[in-house]
Amino acid sequence: ASHHLEHPYTSSLAGVTIGTGVGLGIIVDGRPYHGAGNAGELGHTYAGAEGLRCRCGHTDHLEAYYSGWAFKGDAKAVNSRERMLVLARSLADLIHILDPEVIVLGGSIGKAVDIRRLRSMVYRLLLPGFKPRITKTRLRYAVAAGAALLAAYSPAPKPP
Repeated sequence: ASHHLEHPYTSSLAGVTIGTGVGLGIIVDGRPYHGAGNAGELGHTYAGAEGLRCRCGHTDHLEAYYSGWAFKGDAKAVNSRERMLVLARSLADLIHILDPEVIVLGGSIGKAVDIRRLRSMVYRLLLPGFKPRITKTRLRYAVAAGAALLAAYSPAPKPP
């Protein structure tokens, strides 16, 4: 939704939704990227080394360190240096792999992030030549709008 409604002139965008979990919407060449069908599981990439157990049963996933589930109601944890550094490292990895023009944060936790501080942390981790815009969504119903746009871009189901 951010691509079409907030950043219509970008050809590549990563929309990171942080709420109970961490999701990722990927736009490449102006179109949603689906991979083999499961693209966007940013929350289940390895982000730490402390052995924190994720809800899925694995350890050290981003969601175990930086999500509503991980914070367990501690609102201060969203902008704690240690937790933000975990998110910044994950975003830097994402940037080095996809090289998006824009990263947009959304979701209840994503909207609460100190974006200037996070942006500074991410930029310090990037190699020269990488410097996407990092911003928060201004859309109130970004997930609903994104779902509608995804349905519009998805191929029709094949008959059995």
